[in-house]
Amino acid sequence: MTLHCDVLKGDRALENCLVLDSAHILTGAVGDHVNRIQTALLVLDNATIARAELTTKLYGQSTTAAVLAYKTKRRIINFSYQKQADPIVGRMTIDKLDQEMFTREQRNLGRPSCGDEIRGGGGAALQFRAPLNVFRLGVTATQGQIGQNQFPRKSLSIH
Repeated sequence: MTLHCDVLKGDRALENCLVLDSAHILTGAVGDHVNRIQTALLVLDNATIARAELTTKLYGQSTTAAVLAYKTKRRIINFSYQKQADPIVGRMTIDKLDQEMFTREQRNLGRPSCGDEIRGGGGAALQFRAPLNVFRLGVTATQGQIGQNQFPRKSLSIH
């Protein structure tokens, strides 16, 4: 078994999580694999994750709450030994995150996204780059709202 979505695939810790019980991701974990999980939670559930956890790639208190909310909403529970969701990212959770993210990615094919050139009709293209986990779906940025970039005559909508 392998992961298919661009956000999760290719990460050894997450690939192992899909097939090994001993590779579950727990509160306190730190690394790129945690940041990928956080990104998926932000995209799929518009989760609220503390900026400090995002920047340090820490599976802290707010990431734990986001995972628990994600699993509770989707009833990701191993009924052979559980009665309610837990905050662990294991086989079932990483599989569901992967399925949903892959579906989202396929649906968004052909649409502009972070890293795409945005042409304003007046000359040079603006290359807009930002980590996926910085934005929430449906946020609209207008002139002067994103760092020092200026967007004369146009607004930029991030979906």
